[in-house]
Parts: sequence; C-alpha cells; structure tokens
Amino acid sequence: MDITLNDISAAYRGDTVLRKVNWTIMPGVNTLLGEESAGKTTLLSVVAGRMPQSAGTITTKSTQDNLGRRAARFGFVPQRFSVVGGMRVGETIGYVAWITGIPHHACTRIAGLALSAVGLPGTGRARVRSLSPGQRQLLGIAGGLVNDPDVLVLDEPTAGLEIAEQTPVRDVITALGATRPVLVSVCDPQEARLLGGRVAILSGGRLVFDGKVEESGSTLARWRAGDAGPEAERAHHTAVGTLREPR
Repeated sequence: MDITLNDISAAYRGDTVLRKVNWTIMPGVNTLLGEESAGKTTLLSVVAGRMPQSAGTITTKSTQDNLGRRAARFGFVPQRFSVVGGMRVGETIGYVAWITGIPHHACTRIAGLALSAVGLPGTGRARVRSLSPGQRQLLGIAGGLVNDPDVLVLDEPTAGLEIAEQTPVRDVITALGATRPVLVSVCDPQEARLLGGRVAILSGGRLVFDGKVEESGSTLARWRAGDAGPEAERAHHTAVGTLREPR
C-alpha cells in the first residue's frame, strides 16, 4: 500500500504548521525526522485521520482487493499515553480492543495476538506497573495493533528510553514494517539511521528530503546545522523523482 500526500497544509490553534507537504508513504519503515517544532505530530495526525488538513489531498493505493472497498485502517500510538498501573497487561490491551470496536468476546484473543506481535507473550497476567519503560512502550504498540491496521503510526516511540531498551522496540518496528507501512517520527538522526528504510526530513513545516536513509547525508548535515534552504528543497524534489522505488 502507498499513501500519497499532495500539497498538504495544516494549522494548529490558528498557526500554520505544515506547508504544502508532498510525500509518499510506502510499505516498510518510513521515518519522519525533524526537530521538536517541525510539525511531525501534526503530520502524523493528519495522515492517520486524527485531524483535518487545511489544504491538499491524501490518496491511498493498494494491491489488496478488499482495501479497495473500505477505508484504510490506521493504528496510532502517541508519544505519551496513559496506562493504569494496577490493571493487568492483557486487560489493558483487551480494553483498548473493546473501545476500538472489537466485539467483547474477541478482545482477549486479540489482546494475546497483539502482545505476541510485540514480543510480550505470556505477560497478560502481569500488572502494568511491573513493566519496564521499554515494555510499556511495546504495550502501547500492541494497543496500536488491535484493529490489525493497514498502516501503523508511531510518534517518537523510543524517546526517553535507555539505549538497551530502545533496541527491542526498534526490532519490533522493523519486524512490523515487513508486514505493512509503518510511519515513525524521531528527533535523533542516529535513530533514523538505525531504523533504516526510508527517511523524510521535515523542517519548518516543509519536507526538505525524501529518500533512502543512506542517501540523506548532505541534506541531513545542512538540517543539523539549521540550514534547510533552497538546496535542501531541490534535493527533496530530486529524491522524490528518482528514489521512490518500492522496497
């Protein structure tokens, strides 16, 4: 499945945050890199249908016949999410499944499948408070999988984690990217490199690069130096024109 953004603009509390973003999200891991004020969360929210754009269109193309007859399903995991420490892990994901619209009788089974998919099988009876920060992040990703989404959207999933706890989260993201498009936002260029796949660099609400992570070097250097100007914009258009082959 490909999701194509055409001249997407969006505002938050009256301020323009995104400015004519053109981007195609493809199967595999798609990393959105940008500083804290770049507009990453706004872009993720627009893609996932959690907030409207003020201009532009979003189109979805899929080779799956069944998707042609329904809207794409999105799983969205925000950077900060609340969990009840006293609840059991399985109950937590079962509740997420229920409020997502899954029939009550199927919620326990779905919760087990989602927990297995993120490397937390056998934890259903554990209390949420007993989980490490990294396991809690995996718990959030499990919640994003309960509706078997066509596209999984993760807002800075490794932020604030110790290095040792980032690796299991990153491994799960990579594994899920083999089954569906995964859109991940990050602030750290090293994290973008470790995730691999494709990277788009968002600066000041504009996309200044879109291509393979190993080809982002010069644009990334300018972005880190605070100079994402016309040269970066030209690099973005070149990347869009020549590097958008499916993984």
